Amino acid sequence: MRRALVAAALVAAVALMSALATLAVAGKSLTQRTGSLVLDVVIKSQAATKSTSSTDWRNVPGSRIEVEVPQGQFSILLARFSGTSDCPVDFGGIANCHLRIMVGKKQMHPRGVTIFDSTNAQSGDDLQEAHMIERSIGPLKPGTYVVRAQWRTSDEAHPFVLRGWHLTVERIRAD
Repeated sequence: MRRALVAAALVAAVALMSALATLAVAGKSLTQRTGSLVLDVVIKSQAATKSTSSTDWRNVPGSRIEVEVPQGQFSILLARFSGTSDCPVDFGGIANCHLRIMVGKKQMHPRGVTIFDSTNAQSGDDLQEAHMIERSIGPLKPGTYVVRAQWRTSDEAHPFVLRGWHLTVERIRAD
């Protein structure tokens, strides 16, 4: 009888570890978060033209938004960044203009996907285009969180130009 219980416990432990490993692998490509009520919305926008030639991540000037998750609550943050961009290159060149949204030092999901605008210029022209990304993170425990947009270019000879942008952050009650 004792052997049967030990065997059953061992089988259950192996099954649980297998399920957790499967979830961990699946979690790298697909995530799901649910919320039931938008509690706060903060919007910032900038009409001026700004550019960066940095190949290192830099904060988009003015994009800082502070969000408070009150005691006793857990929240999901949903952020959208839109703007008119230009990622100019010389004839035949290739440039990637990257943008990500951070909460503190953590990149919002999906992580690693950062191309906001790109050009493979056969003509040497890159026209202004409107682009948008949406990112999420959470559930977050109570505290104060700083949300920022960051940008960089793939080649310092080809700047990332934003001609106006809009950042919206929503705080949603986590289920």
